Amino acid sequence: MEHIVDEFVFTHRDQQEVYFDVNVSKLLDRHEVQGLILKLYNITPQKLREQELIRSNQQLDRVIYKTTHDLKAPLMSALGLVK
Repeated sequence: MEHIVDEFVFTHRDQQEVYFDVNVSKLLDRHEVQGLILKLYNITPQKLREQELIRSNQQLDRVIYKTTHDLKAPLMSALGLVK
């Protein structure tokens, strides 16, 4: 395990969530571990946008489902009349 990459969320005192990408690497000296290197990247704007897109997609899925459901009965009636 030379390198670890993960995400975590930190909840601030004011209940605001801050998202980070975390990279952990070993600090080696002559193949001996001397410590760890931690790199934190604030990805809060990207995560918030991702959550917004997920909500939008869910709303769109509901609209499409309802629309197709509402159109199904009239289309079936029209097909019945055509036959």
